[in-house]
Amino acid sequence: TEEWLVKARYKREDVPSWIEYVHQLQNWYYWNNRQKELIFNK
Repeated sequence: TEEWLVKARYKREDVPSWIEYVHQLQNWYYWNNRQKELIFNK
């Protein structure tokens, strides 16, 4: 686990990719909810 901590600390400079990952997650949730709404409204 210590090796992972070192990697995580090093990765903190690689923030943009993490932000991009979070945005993708948010987009996926949003899209999923939209699909459910569309199905329910039919």
